Parts: sequence; C-alpha cells; structure tokens
Amino acid sequence: MSDRPRRACDPNTPRRGLFLPRRRAARRAELASTREPGLVDAKKLNEHCDALRDLIGVGPGDNPEILRKALGIVRSLRAAAEWDYPRQILEDLKARLLAWFSDRQWRGDEAELRRSLLQHVDQLPPSWEQPDWLAGG
Repeated sequence: MSDRPRRACDPNTPRRGLFLPRRRAARRAELASTREPGLVDAKKLNEHCDALRDLIGVGPGDNPEILRKALGIVRSLRAAAEWDYPRQILEDLKARLLAWFSDRQWRGDEAELRRSLLQHVDQLPPSWEQPDWLAGG
C-alpha cells in the first residue's frame, strides 16, 4: 500500500477534458470540410474580407474575442486557398493581426499598421484564383 494520500473526487469540481476527444473530433471534421479547394467563391471571399475589415476597424489593443474571430476567418480562408500566393498573404495578415490585437506589439505608428492590414485584406480577392499560365493550363 502506498503512503501517498488518495485525493477524493469533489463533485463540485468540473472535470477537465471529460468530452474533449469528441469536441476535437467534431472540430477536425468541421475543419476538414473546409479544406477542399474551391469552397470559397468570390462572393464568400468578399464577405470574409468585409468581416475582416470590420474587425480591424474595432481598433488596436488587447481584444481576445475579436482576435479569435479574425484568426478564425484567416484560418478558414487559408484552408480553402488553392495556391501559395493567397496563403502567403494570409500568413502575413495573421502575424499583423496578432500584433494589432495585442496590448504591446502594435505600439508605434497605428495608421501604418492599419494601412498594412487593410492592404493585405484588399490583396486577397485579386490573388485568390490561380492564373492559368501558372496552373499549367
């Protein structure tokens, strides 16, 4: 028998990770459904870009909820991107969003960072479709 005392299970303490595998599996299935190329058409892309502009317009500073929404949009667009150029734009946008919605990292020229964020969002629609000459067609 061990000398260590046994910990009693407190019924008022929430169990961590009780249904976590199910949640993860559901989230993976949801993400997998958005990974097929071509799922984001021009209309949906413009809706996502408008939503990103609105979220950026909330302003800089520590705002985890807005950051989570913005990164969710970036993540779904990146999963649906058919070629590297929009993926690169989205990676740069992600880094700038992390700085924009942090408490410390955006300090400096707010107008310059805002302009850079909006410029990246504006680059997405024209770069979304892969050119025929690049696709080999």
